[in-house]
Amino acid sequence: MARRGRLDRALWWLLFRGDRLVVATGILLGIFAVNVVFGVTRLFLLTNPARLMWMMNGVVNGILTLVTVVVAVNQLILSQEFGGVRNQKRQLEAVVEFREEVEEQIDPLVSPPETPAFLRELFLALADRVRSLERKCKGSDVREEMEAYVRLFDRLNDQIARLDDPRADLFVVLAVILDYNDSIQQYETRRFRAKHDDALSDATERILDDIQSLLVQLDTARQYFKMIFIQRELARLSRYILYTGVLSIVVSGLTIMSYRSLPTTPLGYDALVVVVSLVVTVVLSPVAVLVSFILRVATVARRTAAFGYFVPEPSGR
Repeated sequence: MARRGRLDRALWWLLFRGDRLVVATGILLGIFAVNVVFGVTRLFLLTNPARLMWMMNGVVNGILTLVTVVVAVNQLILSQEFGGVRNQKRQLEAVVEFREEVEEQIDPLVSPPETPAFLRELFLALADRVRSLERKCKGSDVREEMEAYVRLFDRLNDQIARLDDPRADLFVVLAVILDYNDSIQQYETRRFRAKHDDALSDATERILDDIQSLLVQLDTARQYFKMIFIQRELARLSRYILYTGVLSIVVSGLTIMSYRSLPTTPLGYDALVVVVSLVVTVVLSPVAVLVSFILRVATVARRTAAFGYFVPEPSGR
């Protein structure tokens, strides 16, 4: 995603980086603007309440269904959290085992508990091994190919700098690992070793072993952090859907009960257009919230679908 054009950056902000409530607000402003334009140009008539009543009835049914789905999503999230003592202990032991494996590769004796600092230590260890490999291969027969291999890791310092920010959180961690292509690095590491196995010294082999291990640990961390992030996003989505769903149902109910008398009110036609457009916007707010969150969750799932050595799309290598 490096050197994105302005359009690409805007799309990336919409899909991932942007605050989900800001994205939802933008969607709602678009809905409001479209309704105002259609009303002012009389592409639909507000003096006939039948159409709006039909829409409000449909929206109420749809919102009730949406709230039911949200409850089901919450149950799914909770099912991942609940379990017997043995299952919880097994999960904790797996996390501890993974941390101990990482601690064999990094400088600190104990890996940091914060996700940005943990990932930063992985990147620092990887950068250190790459520099060691470059020094080992200077003046050797594989120097030129080694330089091409080392260039695959040129962006490590950029990723480390992003994680140095004291404000970095789980969202920044996920943004960093989404922007880092370790699958090609894993493949090239294995290919380089297979091609030059006879020409590599034992020390170089050990460095390549460390690089391979660090890349596997990086990929494992990506999948684990992704799981935590998606669980948190779905929990936030559930909360906001409930908030906006209740508001939408209340506004829809009030509209159904009072709208037949609105055309006889002293409000002018243009004012009535604004009122109806505002009502429609509020009623559709749960849908806007759902779209904004699903865009981010689907983007994360798509960008982390490949695991290990597999690349689902042409890599251009």
